[in-house]
Amino acid sequence: MAYGADFAYIWRESATLVDKVLRGAKAADIPIQQATRFELMVNLQAAKALGVTIPQSFLTRADVVLEWAAAVLSGPYPAGAPASWRDTSRA
Repeated sequence: MAYGADFAYIWRESATLVDKVLRGAKAADIPIQQATRFELMVNLQAAKALGVTIPQSFLTRADVVLEWAAAVLSGPYPAGAPASWRDTSRA
């Protein structure tokens, strides 16, 4: 389980700041910004491995629920996984 800043949003905001600098704004004149959007992520596979039961009400509130994240890294890949996940260079 993780609760943290929405990195996709941060990257978009960073691009906006870079655009301002490239258009002539002085970096010192741009105000510092803090994260304003956060995500709650739950890894059900890790919870199961640890013997932790996550209540359905908590899962409903989560922004991202990972059900088979470890399979992406180690294979074998779950049914329906995109072909791009199959990295044959490691074979």
